[in-house]
Amino acid sequence: MKDRPLLVVARHDGRCPFGGQTWLYLNWLRGLMKNGCEVYYVEDDATWPYDPRANAITDDPSYAVDYLQTDARAHRSGRALGVSCALPRR
Repeated sequence: MKDRPLLVVARHDGRCPFGGQTWLYLNWLRGLMKNGCEVYYVEDDATWPYDPRANAITDDPSYAVDYLQTDARAHRSGRALGVSCALPRR
């Protein structure tokens, strides 16, 4: 059995959780997965995320985490797509 290439993509879509940019990058990840790569997404940002419910930058990452997990599940296409968040200290 041939080994699949492993890709770890570090982005910051949770910082500004809006559909257009997320849609673009998740579709790239999905394309890589469909072409046989094992792809993991890592949320890597030293800035607090924007929460549209509060219309503010916040130290509560719950909206960003839910947003990323929902999109990851919708685009994973039967393959692994990991979501991990590394947030700054309070």
